[in-house]
Amino acid sequence: MYPHPQSTPPGLSIGRKIFLGVGGTTIVVLLGAIAVVIATPSGDDPGSGSEQTASSTVQDQSPSPSSQTRDPQSQPQPTQNEEEPEDTLGIGDSFEVDGFSVTVDEVRVSTDPVQDTLFDESHAPGGKWVIVKYTVTNVSDDPEGWYQTVRVRTDEGRSYSEEYDVGTALSFEESSEVVLDINPDDSAVQHAAVDIPEGAQPDQAEFPDLMGNSTVVSLDY
Repeated sequence: MYPHPQSTPPGLSIGRKIFLGVGGTTIVVLLGAIAVVIATPSGDDPGSGSEQTASSTVQDQSPSPSSQTRDPQSQPQPTQNEEEPEDTLGIGDSFEVDGFSVTVDEVRVSTDPVQDTLFDESHAPGGKWVIVKYTVTNVSDDPEGWYQTVRVRTDEGRSYSEEYDVGTALSFEESSEVVLDINPDDSAVQHAAVDIPEGAQPDQAEFPDLMGNSTVVSLDY
């Protein structure tokens, strides 16, 4: 007896099986192609773009030949003090203080006592006398008296005020008069006697005005 042909299991026909087989193969092929595309780097890959950007940045930071061979004159030069020193007044120079033209005539240093013939007194210095002889001329329109106090600054940087009665005695000894008011365009010789330490040296004479500003004269005697 011949065997009976086996019947097709129920559920799927032969055509459907063929369709499913072909469709499954197609899906596998498509998935493989997608995987290949993903794995292949493209020109728009962010990683390659960042590498190119980093490379170009390094190139931009590298010094150019022109910057390495810069003109020496364009290099920063050491700064120099461009300010001109202020004019220094000295003996024989004239300046104005409160309506008077003042000129320092001479400076001398002495350790001898000053004899006051007006009041018959003697003035001995504690250290030594710095005697500044100067002339004042009234350049205002009215009679004025000269009452400014002269100071002497030493080479130690300290300032000492004059002793007015000693200076008055020296002026009286020279002119035999005590000048109070000076008429316009008239002049008078004045003396400032300043007692400084014996070991110090006079460096400057300071002539303050009524506002507290001082004119400084170098004492190069």
